[in-house]
Amino acid sequence: PVSGDAREAVTAIIRFGIHTAVGVVLFVMIALIAVVLHKFVGWLESIGAPYYVTSSLKVMEVGLFVVDVALFTLFVAKEVVILVLRMMRSH
Repeated sequence: PVSGDAREAVTAIIRFGIHTAVGVVLFVMIALIAVVLHKFVGWLESIGAPYYVTSSLKVMEVGLFVVDVALFTLFVAKEVVILVLRMMRSH
């Protein structure tokens, strides 16, 4: 027999794992969009696209990746705080 406190702790850990896994998948998907954009910019440069077009797209590429990393970091930090609070509540 598992006590209610232990069950809450295990549930909190499982919930953290699932939320983090989903967050990782979404982070990777958005990062891949930045990579595809990078490859597209390289192709545009190779065919002689205007500088203002390629430089604008490079800014978008880097901006997308920076925002993706920042939001993923905040997301993981929030999930850790939630996990710690749930673990403390279960004791």
